[in-house]
Amino acid sequence: MLPIAIVVAVVLLGWFLYPTARLHYQEQRQLAKLEQQLTQVRQRNSQLKQDVQRLKTPEGIEAAARDLGLAKKGEQVWVAVPTGKKAVATQTSSPVRTAEAAPDSWTRVMDFLFGVGR
Repeated sequence: MLPIAIVVAVVLLGWFLYPTARLHYQEQRQLAKLEQQLTQVRQRNSQLKQDVQRLKTPEGIEAAARDLGLAKKGEQVWVAVPTGKKAVATQTSSPVRTAEAAPDSWTRVMDFLFGVGR
């Protein structure tokens, strides 16, 4: 009789604690995701601050102007035009992005158990 009572007690305890544990786990996963995004935004912000500092110098301004195809007064400009092919525009700046680490086995089990990612 005692083993049955213990099993019933454990099942009831699990029944009442599961929703709280699930919510806690989901919030922790969301927090980790937001912290990773914050780190990426801070890295991007740092890069942009460096770009601003570089552009505040005469050399930085000249480099940016040359990237735009501008030239100083009196300079000769040569433009290479590809023949037979359309020119493709390239993007000069892109936000910092890092690949998310693949979750380990334990994280996958916990995600399945608590319904994260469904």
